[in-house]
Amino acid sequence: MLKENNIRMTVFLGTALVDMYAKCGEVHLGVEVFEGMKGKNVLVWTTMIKGLAMLGRGSDSLMLVSQRRAQVLSRMTLPSLARSVRAHALGWLTRVGSFSIPWSTTMVLNQR
Repeated sequence: MLKENNIRMTVFLGTALVDMYAKCGEVHLGVEVFEGMKGKNVLVWTTMIKGLAMLGRGSDSLMLVSQRRAQVLSRMTLPSLARSVRAHALGWLTRVGSFSIPWSTTMVLNQR
């Protein structure tokens, strides 16, 4: 129906449809909408997982959680992981009082 009426599927519309179908007990239609969506955000993932779990499809919802987790982890690159570790180390050193000016200046200047 959306294609016939040239209605563009946005993340907001897709999330609303997934939620509506789940609440109406037609989760298979929600899954179709979900699978056809591009650029899914965390809200549509959560809505789909909740809809499956709400209708007793716990194993499907857990499988979707695993897919989402794998997707998020695959986006983590080595540079982003290094930045996270560096920021965590800087926070820890500041907290324990081992924060030295020359070392911290080098660390801050090297961040990108």
